[in-house]
Amino acid sequence: MSRFWTIRAGRSGERTEWAFNNGVIGGGWHEIVDLNKFDSKESLRTYLGEVVYDGSVNQIANYTGQLWTMSKRIEPGHFMVLPVRSAAQIAIGKVTGPYRYVESEPDPTKRHQIPVDWIKTDIPKSLIKQDLLYQLGSALTVFEVKNNDAPYRLEQVLNGRPDPGVRGGFEKR
Repeated sequence: MSRFWTIRAGRSGERTEWAFNNGVIGGGWHEIVDLNKFDSKESLRTYLGEVVYDGSVNQIANYTGQLWTMSKRIEPGHFMVLPVRSAAQIAIGKVTGPYRYVESEPDPTKRHQIPVDWIKTDIPKSLIKQDLLYQLGSALTVFEVKNNDAPYRLEQVLNGRPDPGVRGGFEKR
């Protein structure tokens, strides 16, 4: 089964067109250095807690998990799902390369990137059942879309069919 991930394109979707035009997803986290520098989740957590954020333990843990996922868990061949905030649509693309940090990018909010071949950028949200839309609306910036049989359902949508809902034998979460 395919793996599907979401990385938001800004609080208001301000990096959506940049993502589509440049075949990438990512950005944000302008205060964070190249994530390839961290060889363990613990070293990333330490960096975030001591150097970048003066936040709660829970906030540091949250950011650590999201940044580790973006830089280490999302792999070529996985899929990216992006809710398009400017329209009632979602986009789905295939990850074509690993995380990269583009230091030469003049806009520091666009330096963290994952290459994506955007297959469809105008899938109507009306093709997707509400439980899956709720999942795509998570408050997290980076997360795997996996509950409620989501990978199978998103594969159906990518192939031009409406979301069939959760198959028998799958527990709704």
